[in-house]
Amino acid sequence: MRNNKLILILITLVFVLVLSACQTTATPTPVPDPDPPVVIEPPAPEPEPEPELPGAFFVMLDNHPNAQPQANLDKADIVYEYICEWTYTRFMAGYYWQDPGTVGPVRSSRYYFAETIKPYDTVYVHVGGNMDAFAYIKSSNIHNMCDITTAGGYFFRDSSRRAPHNCFVTTDNILKFAESKTYQLSPLPELAYGDLEEGRPITALELTYGTEKYPNSVKWVYQAEEDQFLRYLNGEVYLTAADDEIWADNIIIIEAATKTITVPVDGEESEINLIGSGNAYFVRNGMLYEGTWEKPSRNEHFSYALSDGSPWLYTEGNVWIQQIDSISEDFSIIEPIIEN
Repeated sequence: MRNNKLILILITLVFVLVLSACQTTATPTPVPDPDPPVVIEPPAPEPEPEPELPGAFFVMLDNHPNAQPQANLDKADIVYEYICEWTYTRFMAGYYWQDPGTVGPVRSSRYYFAETIKPYDTVYVHVGGNMDAFAYIKSSNIHNMCDITTAGGYFFRDSSRRAPHNCFVTTDNILKFAESKTYQLSPLPELAYGDLEEGRPITALELTYGTEKYPNSVKWVYQAEEDQFLRYLNGEVYLTAADDEIWADNIIIIEAATKTITVPVDGEESEINLIGSGNAYFVRNGMLYEGTWEKPSRNEHFSYALSDGSPWLYTEGNVWIQQIDSISEDFSIIEPIIEN
């Protein structure tokens, strides 16, 4: 009997052990995690454009018919075009964002160009000048690079052109000259950009500097696809020495009376008073706006205002400032034809 109890106990223990083994929790099969969320990196910001030059410089460019076409006039960020003598204009071209490489033909200064560059406080490149220009440049301590007085050897002559329309200069030599004189090249000042209320639509504007015998008619024709104005001279698209067209994003026309006077040594020369104020027209994006210009002193830049007194705002791109003697006589516009 006792043996039977012992057997029963053993059987019970075995049953309990087997049951415990059966109840052991099995290791669950691992379930893969769902795909992790895709992290989309924001696009890298566009790098800010950098100017190709360490600072700006301005070059006097000849615009006599025998000096055309000029080298790399199209690469200038800002161009001042003033009457020089008789029916001819002259350019003062400022370079900063694009390196022109070679510029020319370089020509002489006039005091009203020197008055314009004074507030820029940078290097002014020219070949000579009349007496009042030299006097003002010297008294104002303008950092001038002149082939005759300060920078002999930095310019070169193009043998394929006739003097005095054959003098050229390179960016490298301008920078070398500035370094030798410890002149700092200042950047161009920032312009005020922005949108404007709707202006007066135009397809072209024309500036008459010449006469029938000595034509010098500048036309800017709006090209809607490029949203820019293309320069023409006497009815033909104007090309640089490299056959590049000249385009303008902003055009400013300032009215400043021009007188021809006779002075000792220099003989006949133009006289333009740019210190003060006057009427102006502004052109951008195929639109024309009326307003005024002001230059309070030689040490201050031009400022421009619309007819309602609000400041003129630029669109991105280059700037051409053109002086004319009379808006009523020398300036005309072509408006788009509106079909009924």
